[in-house]
Amino acid sequence: MYLEKNTYHFSQIWENLRQELREDIDTSISSALQQFKPVKPSFEEEAFLNIRQVCSIFKISKSQVYSLRRIHKNFPYHQIGKAVRYKQSEIQSFLKTVQDGK
Repeated sequence: MYLEKNTYHFSQIWENLRQELREDIDTSISSALQQFKPVKPSFEEEAFLNIRQVCSIFKISKSQVYSLRRIHKNFPYHQIGKAVRYKQSEIQSFLKTVQDGK
């Protein structure tokens, strides 16, 4: 009988502790979510394009992009890890200078 009372007492203490912890965690999460403000990219920031997107926007083939990179050392691209990405405005201004013969 004594063992049964202690078991009941400990299980009740354990359940109360779990409930308090759950409430503390919920409170912490809700306060963190209220402070969290997702970063929205501004329209001034330009996204990076992959080679397929560059080809479709400027109507050139992948081999033309690779040739431009090989021939013109100032061809604008950004290496992010192993990936190569391009900014549309940089490619546009580069192609304009090449077309103008500068």
